[in-house]
Amino acid sequence: MSKPIKLPSRTFASKKECKDYCSNLLRSTPLKAKVNDIDCRILSELVSIYHPEPITKIGKGIDLIFVDYPKGWEGLKSKGFHIKRIDETIVDFSFHECLTSSKWKHFQQACRNTIESQIMKFKRSVNWELYKDYHVDHVYPFVRIIKDFCVEHKLDYCKIELIHVDNKFYFADRKIRNLFFSYHANHAQLQLLPAKENLSKGAKVS
Repeated sequence: MSKPIKLPSRTFASKKECKDYCSNLLRSTPLKAKVNDIDCRILSELVSIYHPEPITKIGKGIDLIFVDYPKGWEGLKSKGFHIKRIDETIVDFSFHECLTSSKWKHFQQACRNTIESQIMKFKRSVNWELYKDYHVDHVYPFVRIIKDFCVEHKLDYCKIELIHVDNKFYFADRKIRNLFFSYHANHAQLQLLPAKENLSKGAKVS
């Protein structure tokens, strides 16, 4: 049975439902036109959470998403989604890549689940009642912290065993879990960002 695709703005019951949504949106959006704000948020979250290389696609942040022919492949007449970043650069992306099972995606989730208590501790350190419309964000992108961690400790994430519990991934090896917990505590700098600003970067909600 297909697992749901869970995003902050919307949950799809299955990969097929999400794929149908993306396909219909792509088909119904005119060439060169941008998708509306609601669909842009959903696609941004999909790229941020499920794309195997989100930083490569998101860059400094997403300004808008539009539909066009892939550069150099206009003759094929095959439309695709394109991200216009806040620095005016443009890159295309495939929603199919977001919906293909990825060990890297699961590894990222295991890392996030490992440091959940640190996020909660940060929330308790501020008057959270005053920041209900804010998200906890990493000053230095979380994905880069993960990659730096793997490089520093000479780890191949593909070879690290994960366990799947209640639709979430965790490290099977307690030593790896403790190692990343300590690494994140020593290297991560957390901040509060308005929810709208954080989601505009395609960030995952914390």
